[in-house]
Amino acid sequence: MTRNVQKVLEESLLARKRENPELTVKFLAEWYDLPLHRVRYLLQKHELIPYKHSRCSVCSVKVTGRRKYCDEHRRMPKMVEVICAGCGEVFERKASLVKKMQKDPRYEDDKHYHSRACFGTYIGITFGFGQARTLEKALNTRRNNE
Repeated sequence: MTRNVQKVLEESLLARKRENPELTVKFLAEWYDLPLHRVRYLLQKHELIPYKHSRCSVCSVKVTGRRKYCDEHRRMPKMVEVICAGCGEVFERKASLVKKMQKDPRYEDDKHYHSRACFGTYIGITFGFGQARTLEKALNTRRNNE
């Protein structure tokens, strides 16, 4: 089959599928005497049927199997937003770490700190020499020093 004949045949196949979307790939392959994989490729290329492979949720690269992410994004940690107990700033932390901290009795009341400075302020107020100071005074002092 020459290229021109094949091209006309493929265009006819695509036009027929557009006119009648419920036609199956198998029916079209038998009707036009083309291999099944070639018909599927043409229909997917012209977006008349969906790709069999799913796509990465982040970058839209094809992924195999039941995966939701490609190899690059599959290893990315799932992040959740938490609020710093020291200064009230919102920051991201790995979801697995937050879940682990909720189960561990050593961590009290879901307190998360985004920096050593905030944690140090909390320790100083709670257990150290600054125990008598209030949290607000300690935070104001730290902010003024920065």
